[in-house]
Amino acid sequence: MTVLDAIVEIKDKLNNTDNPLREARLLAELAFGMSKTDILLNADMEISQEMLSLYRSFGNRRANGEPFAYISGEKEFMGLSFKVNKNVLIPRPDTEILVENVVKYAENLVGNNINIIDLCCGSGCIGISLGKIIKNSKLLLVDVSEKAIEVAQENAEKNRVKVAFEKRDILKAPIVYKKKFHIAVSNPPYIKTGEMKNLEVYKSEPALALDGGEDGLEFYRKIVKDSYLFLEKDGRLFFEIGYDQGKAVKKIMSENFSNIKIIKDLAGNDRVVTGVLKSKPVHSHSGHRDRVKQRYIEEGLDAFEPYQALEMLLFYAIPRQDVNQKAHDLIERFGGISALFETSVHDLVKYGDISENTAVLISMIPSMAKLYLKDRWKEKVILGNTFIAGNYAINLFLGATYEAFYVICLDGAKGLIKCEKLAEGTINETPVYPRLVVETALRNKASYVILAHNHPSGSLKASWNDIEITEKVGEALNNIDITLLDHIIVGGESFSSMKNTGSMKEKL
Repeated sequence: MTVLDAIVEIKDKLNNTDNPLREARLLAELAFGMSKTDILLNADMEISQEMLSLYRSFGNRRANGEPFAYISGEKEFMGLSFKVNKNVLIPRPDTEILVENVVKYAENLVGNNINIIDLCCGSGCIGISLGKIIKNSKLLLVDVSEKAIEVAQENAEKNRVKVAFEKRDILKAPIVYKKKFHIAVSNPPYIKTGEMKNLEVYKSEPALALDGGEDGLEFYRKIVKDSYLFLEKDGRLFFEIGYDQGKAVKKIMSENFSNIKIIKDLAGNDRVVTGVLKSKPVHSHSGHRDRVKQRYIEEGLDAFEPYQALEMLLFYAIPRQDVNQKAHDLIERFGGISALFETSVHDLVKYGDISENTAVLISMIPSMAKLYLKDRWKEKVILGNTFIAGNYAINLFLGATYEAFYVICLDGAKGLIKCEKLAEGTINETPVYPRLVVETALRNKASYVILAHNHPSGSLKASWNDIEITEKVGEALNNIDITLLDHIIVGGESFSSMKNTGSMKEKL
C-alpha cells in the first residue's frame, strides 16, 4: 500500500473529526516519521506492513476519540514541548493567557529570587514555562497525583528547568509552608461534578484533574482560604477559570484579596482572575476561645477541621495566645494529626517548638482514647462474630507504632473474659511463643481464644511467620481442649481475619 492509499483509508475512518484529511496526514507524519513535505513528495511510496499497522492503530485510537496529543505523547505550550499521557490534562492555548500575565507581573518585581508556587500543576506546563521565562524564579509544583508529578518531572528535565515538586492533597490539609511565596498560580479542577459525564471533549482526560466539586469552585475556595498561610504580604494569586466563573471566583477572592481583575482570552471569554493579598486583618482574640468552645458544645468535633480540633486542645496548654497558626504548623510539620499524636514527647519538644507540658498533653491523646475504648468494652461482649471481633481488635492498636500481640480469652458462650498483651516487638517483628498463649488461656479459664496482632505498615496480608505461629498456637490449644477461633491482623483502621482468608487450617 502506498502512503497516499493509507492516508485515504484512515481519512475515511476519521469522519467524526473536524478535518479528517488533516488529522490523517498528521497521524501519517507521526507513524511514518515523515514531514508534511516528505509525504507530498513520496505519496506513491510503498510502506512496510509494520508502518501500516502502526498507522492503523493510531487511526483507530483517534477514531475512538483519543486526543492526538495522547497518541503523539507530546504537546507544544508556550513554545516548549511537553510530554503528555492519560495521567495529565493536555495543555491548551487558553492557558497561555495565564502564563503571559504572570510573566508580565513578575517583570515588575524586584529581588534576587521570585518564589512561585504552582498548585494543581498536572503536566507542569505552567510552572515549567514560568521557570524557563522568569530567570530569577524559584518554583514549587504541587499536585495530588503521583503519576502527574512523574510526568511533570520528565518535562522539567526535558526543558532543562530546575523546579521542585511536592505531592499534596490541598483539599485535605492546610496549604502552609515555612517560606512564603511571592506568586501563586493555579489552573485547578473547575468542572461541576454533575457535568463531568456530559463533557465529550474531556472523556479521555483524567477526572481527577477536572472535577471541581458540586459547583466547580471547591479548589478556588480552599486556595483562597489558605492564602495567608502560603503567600507573602502583597503576594499575587493567579487563577485560570472556566468561561462562566469570573464573577463567582472574584467574589470568593474578595475577602482576602484586593485589586482583583478578570482577564479575557482571545475569544473574549473570562479566562484569568488575579488579585493582591490584603494585609491580614488584626482580629481581636477576645472571646475567640469561648466561641470555639461553644461551637464544640453545640456541634461536636465532627464539625471541626483537624487543625481546629488541635487548636482547641492547645487552649489548655498555651494560655493567652493565638494558637491557630501553631496548630497548622504542628500538623504540617509532623505530617498529619495522627502522626503528631503518635510522636514521642522528646521529639515533640525538639521538633515542634512547644513546651514539655504541651507535648505531654498531645502525646496523651492516643492513650486516653485507648483507656476510653477499653472501659467501653469492659462489659462482657460476645466476640464470636468476625466483624465485632475485628473492630474490637482495631481498638487495641489505636495509636500503636510498633507491632504487638494480644490474646483474647473467651468463655463457652464466646463472651469476653480478658484481653492480655502478650508481646511487643520492633516496628515489624513481635516474638510470640505458643507456651505463653497456652498459659494465658489456662490462667483465664478460656474455652476459646482469638489472637490479634498489628502490622504498622498497614498491610493486612498474613506473612509466613503469622501462618506458622497460628498453626503452632492452634495445635497447642487443641491439646488442652481450647479452640482457636481466629487470628485478626490489624492495619490502621482496617482488619483481616486469617480464618476468613483461608490462612488458618480448617481444623483450627
